[in-house]
Amino acid sequence: MQSGVTAIAQPRFTFDGTPGVLPKEVVPSRYALTLDLDPAREEFSGKASIAISVRKSVASIVVHAHELVATAVSLTGTGGARPLSVSADPKTQTWRLAPDDAAPIAEGNYTLDIAYTGVVHRSGEGLYRADYTVQGKPTRMLATQLEARFARTLFPGFDEPVFRAVFDIAVRALKEYDVVSNMPISSKVSEGNTYLHRFQPTPPMSSYLVTVAVGRKDSPFLTTRWQRRRCSERYAQPAACSSPRSFPDWAGCPGCKTTWKHCNCADCSYPSSPALTTEARSKGRGNYSTWTSRARRCFRPRSVLR
Repeated sequence: MQSGVTAIAQPRFTFDGTPGVLPKEVVPSRYALTLDLDPAREEFSGKASIAISVRKSVASIVVHAHELVATAVSLTGTGGARPLSVSADPKTQTWRLAPDDAAPIAEGNYTLDIAYTGVVHRSGEGLYRADYTVQGKPTRMLATQLEARFARTLFPGFDEPVFRAVFDIAVRALKEYDVVSNMPISSKVSEGNTYLHRFQPTPPMSSYLVTVAVGRKDSPFLTTRWQRRRCSERYAQPAACSSPRSFPDWAGCPGCKTTWKHCNCADCSYPSSPALTTEARSKGRGNYSTWTSRARRCFRPRSVLR
């Protein structure tokens, strides 16, 4: 054995020790997101209700937000609701939310409610539009690509991987459109000419893994592949498999009845990828990008993918 060699191990992960722009005094645990989306429009609106824990008294709350406009912001605790004013910092892509009464925010649990509007992107980042043609007729859908830091363009929040929370996602869209998200749908309520699609809560995950898509199942890609392989409508499954043999049923291709790792059938748009097995083995890391990426790709027209 060679002497005089010192082994240096990477330090263990700690929440407080992980660098980032946002302070660690305020921590989210759950988001309730309601998005009003219409592929025909260049803008959208939304509401984010975020359950937060204030670990120690602070004068204001800092969240990520970019290309968004706040219309109403309040903080609700045991003493009732307090309106907050918004100070935007374009350089850091953050909002500083301070109580109108200038009193500090005491330690405790609160709900941060933010109503806002945003813009639809023309490129594949954030919430973006994808134009395609069906039987010579131009049409459009909406999809999301929030990695690495574009979640802040879809909703205000704590857009750093260290802040993991549960997401309750709801999307309001015209009845002519279908909607998918990270998890299976839990309810679909008629509201005039729209449906409010509510999805089951996600596992705790980072904000960039949120996935939403709105469109018609009328393109060749959607009708032949999305309907046949919806991945059991489960796009944010916990990465808890210890080996390929323990892959659950939803990890296989319904076309050729094999696991994604070995799938090479003509019906599959996903190439064989050892990374699937690696990600599925990664216990406790909150790595759901395989499944959320699959949801995004399932709802993209062929012309966008190629």
